[in-house]
Amino acid sequence: MAIIKYRIDAKAGPENLDVGSVWQYEEVKNPLQGGRLLTREQALKIIEERELVLVHQTIYGSVWDEPDEPMWQEYNGCFSRNNRFNF
Repeated sequence: MAIIKYRIDAKAGPENLDVGSVWQYEEVKNPLQGGRLLTREQALKIIEERELVLVHQTIYGSVWDEPDEPMWQEYNGCFSRNNRFNF
């Protein structure tokens, strides 16, 4: 199990104008199947309770995993819904 954080762009109008973006948090057990969406507060609580560590971070997002990094080692960068985001 890992927690991922990634940015979602908000579009509006028929021209799909970029009106901003927000951070999305997700609890992932298998990145190929997607995960459970979380609020920021829920994600931080799980990270603290399970003592997850930051294993990867870019300007596009972050990945918290268990200290021995089982998810990161198994999927190495394939953390996303529908494989859209690659870290």
